[in-house]
Amino acid sequence: VPTLRCNSSCIYCQVKRHESSDHSADMTKKTEKNIVKCIFEGPSPYIKIEFQGGDPSTDFDMVKYIIEEAEWQNLFKKRELSFVICTNLTLLTPEMVKYLKKHKCDISTSLDGPKDLHDTNRPLQDKSLDHHAIFEKNLKMVRDIWGDADCVSALMTTSKFSLGRYKEIIDEYIRLGFNNIFLRSLNPYGFAKE
Repeated sequence: VPTLRCNSSCIYCQVKRHESSDHSADMTKKTEKNIVKCIFEGPSPYIKIEFQGGDPSTDFDMVKYIIEEAEWQNLFKKRELSFVICTNLTLLTPEMVKYLKKHKCDISTSLDGPKDLHDTNRPLQDKSLDHHAIFEKNLKMVRDIWGDADCVSALMTTSKFSLGRYKEIIDEYIRLGFNNIFLRSLNPYGFAKE
């Protein structure tokens, strides 16, 4: 978790919301070095570092710093190293995507269904912005840069607004070119209990 900052205000998010300008919950480089060192102390030949948050793209410099530190450590440790960034896609730029592609960092996002449902569950803090429209535009941009429709994986979070809309949700995944949808038991994470 390089930062707890996020430009969304998802209705079920358990993370204490920090405005994009609030850097009080950003990881320091000293902490990052200790985390990467600790990760490589484990015995596993496989290491996957997943960036979560907030939205890690709000502190993309730290994401890059961690990737490069882990790659440096791995020159000596010789592990099978991979990365994943979990992001709402709305802040990604072509430069960020090219960096992620170059460093083989998979992209994971969230899609809760058609526009009205997605925007209800995942409103942006800036209410003048259309989350779903930005998501769709940036999804296309990411796929164009990677040259692969499967370079982005998505999962949906169920809210009370999702119930009874399974067909519309699946249809939206198909419309946006996703080839699978992940199903599992419901869990009351975050503010889901409320």
